[in-house]
Amino acid sequence: MKTWLKRIALFLLVVFAGAQVVRPDRSTPPTDPSQTIFARAQVAPKAERILRRACRDCHSHDTSWPWYTNVAPVSWWIADHVRHGRSHMNYSEWGKLTPKQSGILLDEMCGEVTKRAMPLPVYLPLHGHARMNDEDIKDFCAWTEEERKRLAGPATAAESAAPATQPAPSKKNP
Repeated sequence: MKTWLKRIALFLLVVFAGAQVVRPDRSTPPTDPSQTIFARAQVAPKAERILRRACRDCHSHDTSWPWYTNVAPVSWWIADHVRHGRSHMNYSEWGKLTPKQSGILLDEMCGEVTKRAMPLPVYLPLHGHARMNDEDIKDFCAWTEEERKRLAGPATAAESAAPATQPAPSKKNP
């Protein structure tokens, strides 16, 4: 019986060692500072602090890769989370978004933190600094609402400046 346990342990050790050869992409692409959310949006100071401490690792090119992101299979899982996070919202590339896309993301961001779906609950045990309390959520959502209004402002002003459509003339005879 002990021989089988040794064989299983040896097999698992070989699989674990072999898994270390498969390295996920842990890149931190260069960032054009003029394209970030901080350059393109009017980010309130409290919201900026929250974005930097709670969102940066998965939603920007400024990801910090701790030592455990070098160990498979954890490295695969975390790299996938970062890739997925960047694909949904990457504040390093905010300048590539239209005002409409930015508004939608701002609304989604508030919704996700309000539901406490973001930051991911699995991220928080090792990154307690990212935890958002009720006041953080209130401040963050107040900023997202203000920024959405600011983005919608020029379009709303243009629509109200356009001449109103005249109703079709009535076909009744006087």
